[in-house]
Amino acid sequence: MNTLHFKYAVEVAKTGSITQAAENLYMAQPNLSKAIKELEETLGITVFRRTSKGVAPTEKGEQFLVYAKRILAQLDRMERLQHHQSEDGHRFSICVPAGSYISHAITNFVKGLGGEKEMDIHVNESSSMDTVHSVANGEFNLGIVRIPSHYDHYYQAYFKEKDLVGQLIWEYEYPVLMSKDHPLAQGEITYEALGDYIEICYEEIAVPYLQIEEFQGQKETPHARRRIHVQERSSQYNMLSNVTDSYMWAPPVPAEVLSRYGLVQRKCQRENNTFRDVLVYPKDYTLSPLDREFADVLFITKNQVAFGQG
Repeated sequence: MNTLHFKYAVEVAKTGSITQAAENLYMAQPNLSKAIKELEETLGITVFRRTSKGVAPTEKGEQFLVYAKRILAQLDRMERLQHHQSEDGHRFSICVPAGSYISHAITNFVKGLGGEKEMDIHVNESSSMDTVHSVANGEFNLGIVRIPSHYDHYYQAYFKEKDLVGQLIWEYEYPVLMSKDHPLAQGEITYEALGDYIEICYEEIAVPYLQIEEFQGQKETPHARRRIHVQERSSQYNMLSNVTDSYMWAPPVPAEVLSRYGLVQRKCQRENNTFRDVLVYPKDYTLSPLDREFADVLFITKNQVAFGQG
């Protein structure tokens, strides 16, 4: 079996077009079509079906592509070993949710590496579902998935389906994040009182095995009458700092970040407000010494934030 055909199939799936994939691979379209046909004959399955918009993987094709991406990722690691790169440098990749104590841990981890070794570190901020797919497909070695606790059983089943190991990092409640000059910044905060202020939010609407309609039906009705949707974390912090009647539900933030942006975080009770951060990686992946070093820094940082020391 020609593993080069795996690369071809992955590119076709990525683009949804044999013509575009051929262009990206710098090869003639008939040659790529022939290679895909040879791959399908070797596997004994149809990998792609034609659609009105191009081509898309079949059900069995989707299963094949998961394994193909993993094999290509493993071959890449083997190639690095052959060139002694893994011994001479720091190689690390992770896909994470935005902001909070996790970005702080990544910064502390990188600062602690030091030395003159070659460094190749990849950090990607992404949604939970995209993180699962990226790790399962071998694009990243590690991932951190943020799960609403009441949906945990869906994710655990999904990890099993994708052959991923899940290790709990922290279960916590979202505090309310706001400017230190916010009218509610001092004292206790009630959920009802927040309805008079602007909510800054970033929502991930996908949950494995749930259709969007089902998920929307289980979601809490938005409490705030005024909402601003901001995707990028530092922009959220800047907004909170300068729009002093705004607030945001967010994971616990390190004291250093709060101080930098002039923010405070306060407890507030609401329904379905417990979340779990889970470290995920493929079952057949062996954590490297550098992976374990990151995990140590991550748990130290989590404990510092949890106990108000960081």
